[in-house]
Amino acid sequence: MKMKALVGFLTLVHVSQQSPTVSVYEGVKSVQLPFQDSRETEVKTVVWYRYGSNPSIVHQHQHVFQTLFQNQHRHVFPTQNQHYSGRTSMSDDALETGDLSLTLKEPHHSDSGVYLCQRIRKGVEFFPRYEVELQVKVPQHNSTIGVYEGVESVQLPCQSSWFLGKDTTVVWRRIGFNPSAVHQHLDEKEPRFQNQHYSGRTSTPTYALITGDFSLTLKEPQLSDSGVYTCHVHNKENEMLRLIVRLQVTERPIFPPELCLMLAVCLALAVAALGWYTTITVSSVVVKEGVCFVKLPYKTIVPLPEDVTVEWSRCAPEPMRVHKYCNGNNDLIRQDEFYCNRTKMQKEPLKTKDLSLTLRDPCYRDSGTYICTIHKDRAAVTQKVVRLRVNVAQEVVEVGELG
Repeated sequence: MKMKALVGFLTLVHVSQQSPTVSVYEGVKSVQLPFQDSRETEVKTVVWYRYGSNPSIVHQHQHVFQTLFQNQHRHVFPTQNQHYSGRTSMSDDALETGDLSLTLKEPHHSDSGVYLCQRIRKGVEFFPRYEVELQVKVPQHNSTIGVYEGVESVQLPCQSSWFLGKDTTVVWRRIGFNPSAVHQHLDEKEPRFQNQHYSGRTSTPTYALITGDFSLTLKEPQLSDSGVYTCHVHNKENEMLRLIVRLQVTERPIFPPELCLMLAVCLALAVAALGWYTTITVSSVVVKEGVCFVKLPYKTIVPLPEDVTVEWSRCAPEPMRVHKYCNGNNDLIRQDEFYCNRTKMQKEPLKTKDLSLTLRDPCYRDSGTYICTIHKDRAAVTQKVVRLRVNVAQEVVEVGELG
């Protein structure tokens, strides 16, 4: 068979046949796809593929002297599929013992599929292929925890009634993360490995080994923290407990429609009691963090006299003056420092009837309810309520192992 035949083989088409099946649940440390080759051959390279993947190579194992062949034909083997980077291994002496089994670390549901082991001799010759199907099942969750983004912390429960010795290790993991370790509770001398996404944000009770309470406290939960977590309790001999918890972090409603209506009614009643003539309108604005600016809209068709005052304020989490315009000028003397140099209104807004407020570099903390009030002789002429929601941008976090 010619060299080009080997290159063309990398585009895999699965031929339906009865393949052995390996089934595991998400959350196990690893799974092995077994393959014992008892033939006495001169196999120099073993490649594991997965049908339907692009690129299809999952793992490649070569004889120590195969380096020379690689240098001569460096384009024959494409790079490993990054989905499996750092997660696959074979025995160092696989070609000598004939144990060509593939070990896959931290399998998750997306790893399910049909895998093919191909042995290659003299660079181009193929032996009969071996197929095995992997089924990674999603376990039922022991509990589901739901919280709003922005709370101080959330606790994922894990308790044990076992008598636990000093050699007990507790590891919280997140399924589908690489590395998957979220938190480790163990002897201080032991090495710790943690996904950097959770650095400085996790803790377990100090006397967990005595109380048996290994609940994980996660500080400042984010939308990106939503997922399935596992609590593994084990000693040097065996695993004593495995608990599965699903965490669902959702956006907190900034200003529910019912509350918005209630506010409008209350304001209308208040100004009516004081004998003011006023109208109140409500609108919503949604943006993502990272935009240069956001505009809180307010245009009126009512002619405005030059002696009125336009004031933008924020009522929560505490009363704050955002921007003030009076006597033909922007009065920012008593502006809250959080909004310093970040707000702007159009020139001569009373003439253009555009009272919109531009807010530079909006961030998550800017989310809330803003009220624009037009005053005349300390009486409210008209008001506008704007709900602003600034969504947190999903960041790409580089993760690695911490020693």
